[in-house]
Amino acid sequence: MFVRGSNLPEVVTAHGPDLPVRKRVLVPRGIIPHIMQLATSVSIGPCDLSADLHTHKTMWEIWFVLDGRATFHIGDETHPVGPGDLVAAPPNTFHPYRVETDEVLKLFYMGVATDE
Repeated sequence: MFVRGSNLPEVVTAHGPDLPVRKRVLVPRGIIPHIMQLATSVSIGPCDLSADLHTHKTMWEIWFVLDGRATFHIGDETHPVGPGDLVAAPPNTFHPYRVETDEVLKLFYMGVATDE
């Protein structure tokens, strides 16, 4: 399998079209077993996903920070993150993040289904 990410369209996330977040889906659901999605994500400027409190019953969400800084809230923990950091939210865990500056946040994202 080969995907040229630069040829993929940027799309809005499920968190709302009004947020300054766009992603490119590298691998959609159904291609690789247990992988719900592989994507890159770019947030331009201040972005707050804390109003979109949600969990996933049977999916891990994993983010690798490529560039920029943000604050992730994983359950009851708060993690300031920057380039090279990895954040993972287990199933049934709230996981909003916030970008408080005008900088660009670039993430590599993976959703992994559990067998539960």
